[in-house]
Parts: sequence; structure tokens; C-alpha cells
Amino acid sequence: MNATLTARTQSRRTLRNQRGMSLVETVVALGLFALTAATMGDFLVSQAQQSSSSYLDTVAYDLAVYSLESMRGLHYADMAADSRTVDEGGVTFTVSTDVQPDTPSSGLKTVNAQVSWNEPSGPKSVSVATIYTEIAPL
Repeated sequence: MNATLTARTQSRRTLRNQRGMSLVETVVALGLFALTAATMGDFLVSQAQQSSSSYLDTVAYDLAVYSLESMRGLHYADMAADSRTVDEGGVTFTVSTDVQPDTPSSGLKTVNAQVSWNEPSGPKSVSVATIYTEIAPL
């Protein structure tokens, strides 16, 4: 009889140890998962916005450099201010080129290309400048 009682006690202890997770443990685990998922969600949204903004900055600098290079292809006397809009990836960029003759000294032109656009975070702009001179044939 003593052996049967010992076998039943061990059987109950084994069942008690194998019952699984309690409701409290499950709720705590789900709470930790929800907190982690919410934090990662905010992080991923922030990274997507930053990536989009960086891409638009790159496009704007590319447009500014293209405008300056187009100006380089003109004769020195034909360099003049210009303004245009460019649609790229659903965003409208305004490209303005300003030419200042005899700046910083006589015989030189300072050309400034400014690109502006609107992002969800607000308006942004970039500016690139260079100096051109007339090369006279010998």
C-alpha cells in the first residue's frame, strides 16, 4: 500500500510540474511582445520617413548639379537666370538658377542653382554655387 501511495504522489507531482503556463505568464508575455512590436513599429516608420527624405535630398542635389552643368554648355555671354519645375517620383521640384555677373571679380560669373520642394515635414531647399569664367582663344 505504501508503494501505491508513493506512485500516486509522484504521478501528481509530475502532472503538477507539466501543467504549462499560467494565465498571468501568458498576459505578461503578450504585454512584452506588444511593447516590443509598438517600439519597432515607430522605429520602422521613422526610418522609412528618413529614407524618403534622404532620397529627395539626393534628387534635389542631382537637379542642381544638372542645372549648373547645363549652364556650362552655354557660351559665357548667353548665361542667364532660369527657372523651371521638374516632377520626380510624385514630388514637384522648383529649380531656379541665378547668374551674377562680375562676381566675385571682373570677368567672372557666380552661378547659383537652388532647388526647393515640399515634404510632409515641411518645405526644403538645397543650393549649389559655382564660378564660371570666359575662356578666350589665343
